[in-house]
Amino acid sequence: MSTRLGLPFAVLLVAPLVLPACGGAAPREPARAVAPAPAAPADASQGVARIRADAEKLAPLVRSELARRFLSAAPSLPAVAPRTLYRDAEKKRVVDADGWSRIPDRDAFKPLPVDEEFYYNTRYSSPLAYTRALEVLGDAGATLSPGSRFFDFGYGGAGHLRMLASLGVHAVGVDVDPLLPVLYGAPGDQGVIPGLSGAAGSLRLLHGSFPGDPTVRAASAGPFDVIVSKNVLKKGYIHPDRPADESKLIRLGVDDATFLGAVFERLRPGGFFLI
Repeated sequence: MSTRLGLPFAVLLVAPLVLPACGGAAPREPARAVAPAPAAPADASQGVARIRADAEKLAPLVRSELARRFLSAAPSLPAVAPRTLYRDAEKKRVVDADGWSRIPDRDAFKPLPVDEEFYYNTRYSSPLAYTRALEVLGDAGATLSPGSRFFDFGYGGAGHLRMLASLGVHAVGVDVDPLLPVLYGAPGDQGVIPGLSGAAGSLRLLHGSFPGDPTVRAASAGPFDVIVSKNVLKKGYIHPDRPADESKLIRLGVDDATFLGAVFERLRPGGFFLI
């Protein structure tokens, strides 16, 4: 369902649609070029190979050109070498191997092995879960042509943003999960992303409260052609009716009107805000 609400941009409210199972449960200064994607492993049961195989299965089910282009970008995802991160018992602090070796309370941290599947799916889902959102956007007239700018509030994992970047899109994501800036903190995880055909895109990930954190607010300046919040701006996360675990809530750092004002300020005239 889409509505314009008398505003100079479209607001899209998306009802869930079940798709076939697709796997598990920007540049800082200066921008870095990222090497072309290596070939995927032969095993199609996990990681990049699984994403590519699932994209081929999903392709006949989508209608919009935008969703088709997104799925065609699955081969752009590079293979990822296994790495080990370290996380404390409360899951509030995460460090890489180098950071772990330099902190005094190392015993408080447990190893968190990261393979290719976890790198792309994290704890949420396959990057292809964004196919539905992009299908709705495409049906509403969004194109995300090369040079477009895309902002994801609560990105959860970088795979879908990297796929968009390979289509020439400049993709920015923000999240508060302390795992993500470390998971995507190695050289090549962010920066300039070579285009599949033509213009390169870019990937930048921000960590902190949007728009309450001044640093995040400044780094996420618009204009953006599309702003998306998938499975984040929910009443139970923002305004729960009953007592809830603080770690399960999302604190915007501002009131609702200020949040919507920050979204409005970042949208290009005629742009789209999808929830």
